[in-house]
Amino acid sequence: MITMPKPRQHILPRDPKKQTRKNCLAAVKEDGTDLYYVVNQTHEICLEAAKQNGMALAYVKEQIPEICIAAIKQDCMALEFVNEQTSEICMTAVKLDSMALQFVKNQTPELCLEAVRNCGEALKYVKIQTREICIAAMKNDGEALQYVKKQTGEICLAAVNQRGSAIQYVIDETEEICLAAVKKDGPDFQFTEYLMHGITISTDHGCALEYIRNQTEKICLAAVKQYCRCFPYVKKQTDKICLAAVKQDGLLLKYVRNQTPEICLAAVQENGVALSYVKSQTPEICLAAVKRSGIQLVFVEKQTPEICIAALQENSTAFAFIKNPTSQMRKEYKPSPPINENLSQSEPDNDFSSGSRRNRKNYPIIEV
Repeated sequence: MITMPKPRQHILPRDPKKQTRKNCLAAVKEDGTDLYYVVNQTHEICLEAAKQNGMALAYVKEQIPEICIAAIKQDCMALEFVNEQTSEICMTAVKLDSMALQFVKNQTPELCLEAVRNCGEALKYVKIQTREICIAAMKNDGEALQYVKKQTGEICLAAVNQRGSAIQYVIDETEEICLAAVKKDGPDFQFTEYLMHGITISTDHGCALEYIRNQTEKICLAAVKQYCRCFPYVKKQTDKICLAAVKQDGLLLKYVRNQTPEICLAAVQENGVALSYVKSQTPEICLAAVKRSGIQLVFVEKQTPEICIAALQENSTAFAFIKNPTSQMRKEYKPSPPINENLSQSEPDNDFSSGSRRNRKNYPIIEV
């Protein structure tokens, strides 16, 4: 229920004889709610008031469709103050704002469909929900599932197919619905648009797996393959699931509860920085990490000549992290040439976080 608009301080003469067409029009054109003080309302004055402020309709003594439509076009919520609602008036209102459906006295399937097709959330104001109306709402906004009075498998499937996070409102979770939900997961961003700038802008709406109560390996595996960042929400980790996650993003090794050499190796091969999360380092894992990114030598606990030379071959600046350099290592060390300030600036090689430039795969994420 909308509160009646409060007119501003009385600016029109209180004496009806001193109220003229001119000063009344001037008043309502400045603030439509001044219609409240107009003693002798005319069609012209009421129309101007409605055009200036749709809520002024609440003070119109004799409403006609033209004035009502003018008021609704200015503020569709003025539908609440329409005394005689027609299908044209109501349709005009819900086309402008689906939430105006809450003020429709006699809802029709056509009006409800129009509302939910433009805004699924309007389903909460639908008095008689039909299969068609609910499906239409889900196709617009899957999370409108929370307003469905009687869920069916078809409606739930339509909801999660539109937005995976709608799974949180599903009463009866089936494997089919859960799989459909996790396959719709992922951040909403245009990756290629920002690739040239070395960043991605992510507007993540949540992970479907987070809301699934009865997780299975099949569901978790599908979720991780679709969107690896949902991995922290896996309740029962298996080697298969962990491998699938770290092969996409090695830094997810941070969330692996039971690390194995195979999982750690796969992680550092994807991203050398993952070595910082390895609990039990082996020469093989360390070697793979520095081959991916030489500077990760800084995380190697037990340096060997083979590991140090491999790091230098990948990135000569790793020399700074060698604890006991040998003559052979010094030969491998090739200092970077001095920067020529006259040359145009090239893209910085952020080798520390992403390995060699040609193999760069990881970009900083800016959460919005």
